[in-house]
Amino acid sequence: MDLTLEEVKRAAKREDFRAGVQMRLLMPRLSVRVTRGETSVRGAYFDLITDRVTFPLLVFSAGLGVYRQTGAPAHLIAAFVATFGLFLDKEAVDCWYRANAGAPEIEDRYVAAPSRSAWGRWRGRLALLAVMVRGLTAFLTYTAVAAVLDAAISFPLAGPGSWRALVLWAFAPLMPIGAVGRFLYVFRRGAIPRRQQLL
Repeated sequence: MDLTLEEVKRAAKREDFRAGVQMRLLMPRLSVRVTRGETSVRGAYFDLITDRVTFPLLVFSAGLGVYRQTGAPAHLIAAFVATFGLFLDKEAVDCWYRANAGAPEIEDRYVAAPSRSAWGRWRGRLALLAVMVRGLTAFLTYTAVAAVLDAAISFPLAGPGSWRALVLWAFAPLMPIGAVGRFLYVFRRGAIPRRQQLL
């Protein structure tokens, strides 16, 4: 199916309340010129499968780098646990869509943020912060900062052995715990949690 550039731009556009910086700035301006008219089930499948493989691979590679830096085999276990947690996190969402295959209204619908009391808004913001600080983007950001610290400042304690190892060990439990939290939310609420539902 051939689409015009304007049609692709409209499809890629996300309102501020329902998208992060990447979706608001990158997709409608840059990536649409690459993907113009490129639509197919195979393409969508390839996009999804590379997403599922690449992100866990990044996490495990970061752990492998820590292992090569410190020589401690325990870091490989931490990398495996973090990677497994990321897989679980994705499956918590994917399995919901598989369980609802063929049902009406299964599309990834976005809705305006609900009206809440002041306490409800703050509670939602704290929940959103908890989600964001343990996400993949946060992990990669912390790892990059930790790599700079490792090059500039020696790690002051025994234990992890490096700043990068500290990030890895922090995320090793956070990713599986977050995956279980997402599963429980989806199971109890019967819906995928959305950013605007928390704000």
